[in-house]
Amino acid sequence: MKNRLLAFVLMLLALPGLLRAANTRPKAETLPPLVDGRAPRNFDEIWAGFDPRAEPLEIETLKEWEEEDVVLRIVRFRIGVFKSQKATLAAVYGFPKDATQSVTKLPGLVQIHGGGQYADYKACLLNAKRGYATVSIAWAGRISAPDYRVTPAEVKLFWDGKTDDPKYKLTTDWGAVDGYHAPGRNPGNVFPSASPAAWTLDEVESPRNSGWFLCALAARRTLTFLEQQPEVDADKLGVYGHSMGGKITVLTAAADARVKASAPSCGGISDRDNDSPLYRATIGDDANLKHINCPVIFLSPSNDFHGRIDDLQKAVKEISAKDWRVTCSAHHNHQDTAEYQVAGPLWFDQYLKETFRFPKTPETSLELKTKDGVSVFSVLPDSSKPILAVDIYYTQQGQPEGEKNDMDNTKSRFWHHTVAKRTGNSWAAKLPLLSTDKPLWVYANVVYRLDTPVTGAGYYYGPYTATTFNLSSTMHVATPGQLEKEGVQATAKPSLVIETFERDWEKEWFAYKLDDWARKTHKVYDERWKAPAHAKLALEVRSAQPNKLVVGIDQYATEIQLSGGSTWQQIVLSSQDFRNITGDKLPDWKGIKELRLGSQETLRPKRGDTSKPLSLGAAWQGSKPEFRSLRWITEKAKYYPAFSWETVPVGFHFGKTASLMTDEEAQFVASHASFVCLEKGHASRQFKYTEEGIEREAQQLKKYNPNLKVIFYWNTFLDYPMFQAHEVYQKRPEWWLKTQDGTPDKKNGRIKRYDLSNPEVREWWTDVAQKAVIEGSCDGVFMDAFPQISASGNKVLWGIEKYDAIQKGLLDIIKETRLKIGDDKLIFYNGIRSRPSRKIGNDYAEFTDAVMIEHFGHFQSVSKECMLADIRAMTEAGKNGEIVVFKAWPGFAWIDQESMQLSLEKKREIAAKNITFPLAAFLVGAQENAYFIYNWGYRMKDGCLEWYPELDKKLGTPLAQAEQTGWMLKRDFEHASVWVNLEAKEANINWHD
Repeated sequence: MKNRLLAFVLMLLALPGLLRAANTRPKAETLPPLVDGRAPRNFDEIWAGFDPRAEPLEIETLKEWEEEDVVLRIVRFRIGVFKSQKATLAAVYGFPKDATQSVTKLPGLVQIHGGGQYADYKACLLNAKRGYATVSIAWAGRISAPDYRVTPAEVKLFWDGKTDDPKYKLTTDWGAVDGYHAPGRNPGNVFPSASPAAWTLDEVESPRNSGWFLCALAARRTLTFLEQQPEVDADKLGVYGHSMGGKITVLTAAADARVKASAPSCGGISDRDNDSPLYRATIGDDANLKHINCPVIFLSPSNDFHGRIDDLQKAVKEISAKDWRVTCSAHHNHQDTAEYQVAGPLWFDQYLKETFRFPKTPETSLELKTKDGVSVFSVLPDSSKPILAVDIYYTQQGQPEGEKNDMDNTKSRFWHHTVAKRTGNSWAAKLPLLSTDKPLWVYANVVYRLDTPVTGAGYYYGPYTATTFNLSSTMHVATPGQLEKEGVQATAKPSLVIETFERDWEKEWFAYKLDDWARKTHKVYDERWKAPAHAKLALEVRSAQPNKLVVGIDQYATEIQLSGGSTWQQIVLSSQDFRNITGDKLPDWKGIKELRLGSQETLRPKRGDTSKPLSLGAAWQGSKPEFRSLRWITEKAKYYPAFSWETVPVGFHFGKTASLMTDEEAQFVASHASFVCLEKGHASRQFKYTEEGIEREAQQLKKYNPNLKVIFYWNTFLDYPMFQAHEVYQKRPEWWLKTQDGTPDKKNGRIKRYDLSNPEVREWWTDVAQKAVIEGSCDGVFMDAFPQISASGNKVLWGIEKYDAIQKGLLDIIKETRLKIGDDKLIFYNGIRSRPSRKIGNDYAEFTDAVMIEHFGHFQSVSKECMLADIRAMTEAGKNGEIVVFKAWPGFAWIDQESMQLSLEKKREIAAKNITFPLAAFLVGAQENAYFIYNWGYRMKDGCLEWYPELDKKLGTPLAQAEQTGWMLKRDFEHASVWVNLEAKEANINWHD
């Protein structure tokens, strides 16, 4: 009896030690050990043997408080046991205070932060105010909450066990493994790796070694935490996350059937090309996407580097879920604005609360084969909710399938916005391309109005309020081979004008803080707006008050003082005006990707750089600025004719066959214009040949005005006999252009045409131009007859093969002329011409300086449609830096026999009476370096030296571009107001002074 009693006493004395021993004894592993060292090889094997509900949670509440009727807690709970050590996950949990008294339970959300981010209480707070219970998990250990801030410094204190430090706080403890990131606990820890290490679970290459897997397992345990909370409806759980959190969202939704809705942003679609086949088969995004059965919405900005838009097209085909949507903001990278971010909360409202219904994904089609060779993209949106806008975006900077991702290109590619026209319930837009040797990517955004505003926490927890939401279509891709096969033509042209700041210009710019007027664009990265060599960047700004404007280019910026007031201030910048954080100048414009306009900017050093940030600008004062005419200006300005808006800018284009001009005539021309084009036959009766006549006239004119630009007329297609060069051509019949039947092709049966496909012809022709310009006194050459060369009727006359060769020859002769006369001489050509059945544009701007509109409002260009087309073409050419010669007529021409019988006085009277309409039409479209010519022919006797009172009136610079209402165009200058009605052919110019 005594022995039994003694034994019992000894047992009681030993019990505390036995209990302590039991607590320190290794617990059962959460994951089963590998069998024969074989790692899981596929998705099913990864999760085999894991039950997220099996282990107790052992929940700790580290802090609790209330804010705005929301209960908020910092909690920790058990993830599992790995290598005999327990791992615990810290998180912020929040729910509406009144939920504890409610019979109806709340839907629950798991929010997963991205790399470098924190678990943040604001996500829980704002979701709770919308009726959700939310857990924001601190998988990397960082926490942002009032009086519970865990930065990387506090995480390190936790790792080091410095409990005596006043900043020490409990946080996520991964135990023997390392699921931390930015930084990882172990410096060599890399998330996208399955390789073994001292801190990994398995000693062989295994997907269970990846931090992605560990975090997804933690997220699944978080679902268990949520479903055990008394205020949560376990059948209504959702998961969402940004960036790395987006990737973890996909892994979690794929693995756990408890997820009833998911919303990954900027991640989970592009992790496909890991070097390890085992990793790709298990942790890769495509290996997991196909297991997603719950409704999913992908929030994927078009330029996101981590969740790329081309991979999004694969993702929506790979998932098993029947219900999915995408929302893709144009131009954005890894950030978004309210109308895109709100898609996630609305998705959960639909599937967890049933209080919202998404419209269907827009139906779209891409038509490559069209009559004019310009592809058309059509959109049929779901109209179940009010549609505010349909926007179509396309790019040619997408990388071909299979090509290694270029991150800089992905982040910087430019998306063209094109205006969609509505027909019934559908929208469509043309997609003009700069080339057909690059792929075409195109998609649509449909913006809908929300019945009531929605407030949430953004990707980086900043509160936002959305009044609209965006729904995107999938993206269509056409390869260069498909473009060629379907006859798509490259119709877009390079442009010196980067931005006009008109209409929907902001659709091609972007910002993440829309309450600030500052904007960015990638237009300068697109080939269409590529900076020419030695160009300068020009911009006009108007600021009501004195301010500082900051212009940024990539990692460089410059600060400009604005004087303030009502006057437009012109800014001209070279690349050398931009400096980076260390003071280095931007060497040139090559490879630039982003252009920024703003009031303040801070240039920050790259990671690892110890340089101090550089702040520029200041807080903006007064109303936001106005901008116009952002453009590249080239060295062409140095050799262009002198231009002024003081009065109507006028040019001369004529010939005087009989002789040189008199001194009086020459003085008049030299003093009233900055250029003159001398026509074929000029002074040819006096000197026999045009070449000699123009050379003598150029010498005479420059005596009166050394700066006058004299242009040598040299037809590019027609063999006029008044040139000495004709005698050479006449002796070379092999140079003559032939029709399909072998006979010489002659205009009106008399004038032979040049075979521009023949290199010898081009060599002879350009020698003549070179002699007149380089050896002679002329400043450039006028290349005539381009519309005749490109006329489609020539295909029948010459045959398709010859026609194509001639078109190539035309381009070649322009380039060869440039080589022979140099970059500092002028090439004019004819030109822009709109007819009812044919539009001819500024198609050779890349190699020329000036273009003529020869027949405005006359001959076959009399319709309102043709006149408007010519005005628009003039405006566009001018904005692109081209000289534009606008030839107008007084209602009759030299070929009108009846009119030519009238006396000179009567012709003058008619011309004076009729000048207002063509002059007003010129003024509404004129840009810098546009010139007005008004007469009734091409010989000096055809009114070419006539002068009118309107040409002497003060004009002043344009105050804005023309405004169009129907067929009415209006425009204001400093000293004149102009309107023109193209339909009625009426106009008025109100001269203020």
